[in-house]
Amino acid sequence: MVRALRVELWFFLFFTVVLSACSATDDSNTAESQVPLFHQALDATQFESLYENSSAELKKAVSKKEFIAYLNEVHDRLGNVKSAEKISSNVNFASNTYVTLSYNTEFERGKGSERFIYRVNSKQVFLYSYHIQSSKLPTNFTNEY
Repeated sequence: MVRALRVELWFFLFFTVVLSACSATDDSNTAESQVPLFHQALDATQFESLYENSSAELKKAVSKKEFIAYLNEVHDRLGNVKSAEKISSNVNFASNTYVTLSYNTEFERGKGSERFIYRVNSKQVFLYSYHIQSSKLPTNFTNEY
């Protein structure tokens, strides 16, 4: 009887891990699909649209005016995106699912290291945070939204 319980527990734990891994992969892929859309909007200077489609948490942390000014500075100094290579991703399950994606991105006028955090909820994706580091940006340009 004890052995049967151990086998059942083992199968339960195994399938829980497998299902979690599938969910994490799905959430990561869903978030990753947003990065090219973010870059397209950045290139087209559609900063207001990026703000309007971001998470409530981001909107609470920064005003639309500050967010637009931040992205405008990024675009003015670096130009359009030429290429972006994902260097890492992490999925964090809390009360919501948060996917952190890091990219090395080449722009027309320089390179940058970008970090996106997306909140994923039932296949809906919202930008939770955006940060970029680049030698082309002022040293006091440390805002993270």
